[in-house]
Amino acid sequence: MYAYAAKDEIKIYRYLSMDCLKEAMANLRADCQIIVEAEGVVGTAGNFVTRNDKVYDLDYAIVLLKAPSEYAANPDLLHQLIEKEFDAALADKFDKVPGMPLALRYVHHAKKSGLVNFQLDLTIVKRDEGDEERLYEADGHYRWSEPFNRRFLRIQEETIKDWDQWQDLRDEYLRLKNASLDQEGQQLSVDLYRQAVANIYG
Repeated sequence: MYAYAAKDEIKIYRYLSMDCLKEAMANLRADCQIIVEAEGVVGTAGNFVTRNDKVYDLDYAIVLLKAPSEYAANPDLLHQLIEKEFDAALADKFDKVPGMPLALRYVHHAKKSGLVNFQLDLTIVKRDEGDEERLYEADGHYRWSEPFNRRFLRIQEETIKDWDQWQDLRDEYLRLKNASLDQEGQQLSVDLYRQAVANIYG
């Protein structure tokens, strides 16, 4: 079952993952002239990080800022190049989880036990003002999702805070995370969080 992790529990995992992500982003810029930035989502800084048993979930959006036109116009090639650089940068410390259509997923193993101690999910996104689109795989090809209104999500979050229902949001998110354990397929934390916000906002 999922439970919330204390901020001090995840510091080492956050630093380790960010070191690898920074290397990947630098290489992507140097090798392909593709500029991205990593942004924590779902409280990666500590507020909404969960663990299932002893496995912690960390989630980042890889935000596309700039890419040569031949890559930007070809989602398959764009994903291939981004995935290649992140796979290479994370290879020494992480194992890739294959077959993930919505995100790049990697797991880290503890040195002593060899058991997985944290999971890293990376969603590739692009933004236009208040909207966000995600790069995902369907029918063997990558494409951009329908726009998601991030600006309205922020309004919902602020309203929930004003209503003094932030703890209700935390409870609802944790409930959805635990319900996802019984569901087949990929359940991304960022999507469960957005659903929790919508449920509380009503």
